[in-house]
Amino acid sequence: LKPVKILFQDDFISTLPFKIHVDDGVVEGFFKTNPIMGNLKFSNVTTDLLSLFPSGYSENIKGNIFGDLTIGENLNPKVFDLNVNLKNGEIANQPFDDLEILTHYNDGVLDLEVLKLTYGKDSNFNIKGILPVNYDSSPSAKVNLKSEFKNINMTFFTQFSNVWKDKLFGIFSGQLSMGGTTKNTNFNINGKIDNTFYMDVPLGTLKWKGNYTDKTLTFSEFTSDWRDNHISGSAILPIIYDLAVAEKSWHSDGELFVKTEGSFKSA
Repeated sequence: LKPVKILFQDDFISTLPFKIHVDDGVVEGFFKTNPIMGNLKFSNVTTDLLSLFPSGYSENIKGNIFGDLTIGENLNPKVFDLNVNLKNGEIANQPFDDLEILTHYNDGVLDLEVLKLTYGKDSNFNIKGILPVNYDSSPSAKVNLKSEFKNINMTFFTQFSNVWKDKLFGIFSGQLSMGGTTKNTNFNINGKIDNTFYMDVPLGTLKWKGNYTDKTLTFSEFTSDWRDNHISGSAILPIIYDLAVAEKSWHSDGELFVKTEGSFKSA
């Protein structure tokens, strides 16, 4: 083992190569500033280590980390590579046996080669593609993301939305593809939510086919089945969901259309 030795000089901070125990795991590597550059390797390190960094999401993920993080490739502080596996943990109430992340970040754009979760034989997701992170930057950046989900807890998604967080619950299966740009985003989302609750209202199994383009979210069809109750319909919703828009809102000049029909036999 090598203890952490920190060197200070004016506006420059660096560590000598180190290797330390963290509980039952090991962290090794080096780090320096001006420009930022470093490499960290993790072996069986718990995610409790993430609480040392300023992130509101660190409390939502648990598990043991294996892999490495490289920052400042070619002396560029706006570049990092992350190649890690998290074992036997949980993210936003979704348990996992394995969570694999392989990604390259360069100047505001995340190249997500692998984001894959597995839990037993019945729960998994797989996400890959190009996703700009600095949504509010002036140039409009291209988006290209494809994903597939099977039996994933809705809190994994709603944790990122003030609109749906602590309101929509259930188990999601389906596909999401996203394209366009950050300022003119389009996506297709087809799927279902089992054991659906909106607030305290049970909706049973909720199914839909939807797409978003030109500031309009369209559901060509949707159904809700709970006990002997059935609802079906279609909808056109003027909602702004472009990635560059921080606060999602209704589009005042858009068209609102909702058509429903159903039968109700129990309460």
